[in-house]
Amino acid sequence: MTSSSQHFTREVSLRYQLYNGLFLTLPFPSLEAVGIRLPLFSEYCGKALAQGKSPSDIVEAFFSDMLPDASFEKVMNTLFLLTQLIERQIVLFDALEDAAFPETRGMERRGSVPGCLSGVPERQLRERLAPVLESYRTRVVLTAHPTQFYPEPVLGVIEELSTALRRNDLASIELLLLQLGKTSFKNSDAPTPLSEATSLLNRAHKAFYESILDIETLIDEALGDQRPESTVIELGFWPGGDRDGNPYVTTATTLEVAAGLRRCALDHYRREISKLRRRLTFPGMRERLDAIDAKLELYADPGDLLRDIRALCDSLVQNHQSLYVDQARRFYNAARAFGLHFASLDLRQDSSAHEEITALLVQELRGMDYSSLTAVERAGVLADLIASNLTAVKAPDHPLAKDCFDSLSAVGQIQKQNGPRGMHRYIISNTQSASHVLEVMFLSRCAGYTDLPFDIVPLFETIEDLRNAPKVMAALYSLPLYCQHLKQRGGCQTVMLGYSDGTKDGGYLSCNWEIFTAKRELEALSQKSGFEVVFFDGRGGPPARGGGNTHRFYRALGASLKQTEVQLTIQGQTISSNFGSHAAARHNLEQLFTSGLEGKLFAEDAACPCLEESTLMAQLSEKSLEAYKGLRSHPSFIAFLEEMTPLQEFGQLKIASRPTRRRSDRKLQLSDLRAIPFVASWSQVKLNVPGFFGLGTALQWAFDTGLKKRIHELYASNAFFATLIDNSMQAIAKSDTRYTQHLAKDPCHGELISVIHEELRRTRQLILEITDQESLLARDPVNQQSIAVREQLIMPLIVIQHYAMAQAKQNSDPERRQAFEKLLRKTIPAITNASRNSA
Repeated sequence: MTSSSQHFTREVSLRYQLYNGLFLTLPFPSLEAVGIRLPLFSEYCGKALAQGKSPSDIVEAFFSDMLPDASFEKVMNTLFLLTQLIERQIVLFDALEDAAFPETRGMERRGSVPGCLSGVPERQLRERLAPVLESYRTRVVLTAHPTQFYPEPVLGVIEELSTALRRNDLASIELLLLQLGKTSFKNSDAPTPLSEATSLLNRAHKAFYESILDIETLIDEALGDQRPESTVIELGFWPGGDRDGNPYVTTATTLEVAAGLRRCALDHYRREISKLRRRLTFPGMRERLDAIDAKLELYADPGDLLRDIRALCDSLVQNHQSLYVDQARRFYNAARAFGLHFASLDLRQDSSAHEEITALLVQELRGMDYSSLTAVERAGVLADLIASNLTAVKAPDHPLAKDCFDSLSAVGQIQKQNGPRGMHRYIISNTQSASHVLEVMFLSRCAGYTDLPFDIVPLFETIEDLRNAPKVMAALYSLPLYCQHLKQRGGCQTVMLGYSDGTKDGGYLSCNWEIFTAKRELEALSQKSGFEVVFFDGRGGPPARGGGNTHRFYRALGASLKQTEVQLTIQGQTISSNFGSHAAARHNLEQLFTSGLEGKLFAEDAACPCLEESTLMAQLSEKSLEAYKGLRSHPSFIAFLEEMTPLQEFGQLKIASRPTRRRSDRKLQLSDLRAIPFVASWSQVKLNVPGFFGLGTALQWAFDTGLKKRIHELYASNAFFATLIDNSMQAIAKSDTRYTQHLAKDPCHGELISVIHEELRRTRQLILEITDQESLLARDPVNQQSIAVREQLIMPLIVIQHYAMAQAKQNSDPERRQAFEKLLRKTIPAITNASRNSA
């Protein structure tokens, strides 16, 4: 057992037993009685599931034994109280894990900045590191996607409880547990885009600010006066700018969020000035600080702020023996990293919206039916229009067009207030052709821009679109007007790849391989065309959405890709679980930052996949895709999601402003369903299909065709393949067939369930053989322990959920059906929160 896992056992698992016992003895009139019943119910569930009993039979038998004369109301009240108690136990466990983070997970030297730099001989460090940091950076983009189920008050309790647990402050712990018992876990109102942005910023700004400055300081110490002026970690922000599928995001929202981001940066600078005032009490220094303070609201160019702080630092060096210059440089680093914008706000809209608006304008300007043209013909028409002396055009009389023109106009307004980095990217979801990119160029010209003040970022998501991405970019690179735009923007093209929708479309293994292949082809194409390409990964929390051990993924790419930058989204639940505290944020930011840096500093040690390995990976990907498509096309696939998972209830939960479906005016199709509720629904029933399905079939094919030895060698030698296998283990470790085994005989869903269960069994068995482990995640004991405890905690809750689902479907009494639906909705957040990265 490693020191980290020993610490986890001592500081998390054992302390949980202690404080849970305290929690159950606190005077909660409503929870006191069920506190005694919960351990009995949990034990009963475990034994009954092992015997193959269904959740409905388990609940009914338990209450028949324990409360034989209980009324319907009494049974339902007990089930609600059990759910409330379990969700609070999960909070306690979260707080204990957060409190122990520095010792259990923050001890890893590999991946830390000092650990990374220690591999370079000291005399060569400045010579090798400084040129790399001229261009290399990490960009973390915060989103408000609906994966955060904890309301703000509960997140506050977790933060304070973690602090009290770290200090062993028993009095505060008891008070906070009392507070926890009385705090509602339900949002009273559905969030608006503005409230989502405000909540996310309030929750995340401090941890990110302090952590990024810590890393900046480490780079300063390593490079001294050879430190490049570029920042090493940048923040991006989607709430308020992401319109894709969210009709509630308006231009007014965008402008208000941008103003809030500027305020956030300036508030931090005021605190830096206040700290410096207490130290720089020398003649002339207070006046310099006062002058900067007085101009904070007036700065329009972040460069002016940096020059003023630089003059302050220089004066300390020249006139005051460099006294407190490190604190002044911290202020300088903050202004360099966060500018006047704190985080760069991105615009995002679906390509279909641009198509619709462009069709109206082309009809008006050229009298042509744009919708009847092929993609190639559309590109030709748009190129001609853009190349003409097109001046500002009035927006068509259409709500979508007005919002598009207004949002484009907002770019200029935001850049005037927040600086050029305040908003400088326009992301096009569902990009399928060059015309989709040219539409944004065309609309920008119509909105009054001659030279676009932002980068256009195509987002490729489905397997077909990923395979087509090089053709789309080749078509764009062949257009002089697009090349001119890229040169004007610094000769760099950002391309976004969507892991969430890619996995939903093609399954785990195929999506990851297709994205890797697309990146290699796009990099070669861009280099040949004279441009640099940067990849922006749309990732979620679980492996099924590109999550898992993300830093290991980037580290595994080695020399396969240039990786000038590491860019990725951090969403909802992952923000609070991985970046919710200073210690966690710093650890995970360092891991991400060094994951791409290592490949540049130690290029001689990084290996590219050979042709034989790539051929084998492509074969595995194709076999996996074939199996996943077979599952997707099963007659009961969509019906199972609708009837046997809580999918339909996600839209009723007040956790996000964005609808869960792209279209609700027709029978559900997989293309209409957003990736988050798709992945989350499978997670709720403990069958993490998007995180493993197809992988086992592909591995079995390799074993059956005499490639078993090659698969073992591939895992040992190819870090990319090994990371895919190891990340999938997390999805499998959180899957459990016991909750759905009773459905094997179901006339509608039995065949589908049997297929899924068999693939899960096959994948688990083959992964254990390939990795030479006796149990999943045996080489990651802290994660293994955490998952085991969490899965045990929610076992009775999953039984309750299945029972509520079955009863809601079967019960003909409207009032009782409504009560079961309410209970079902109550279980969803707690199960999600327990997984920490389930959606």
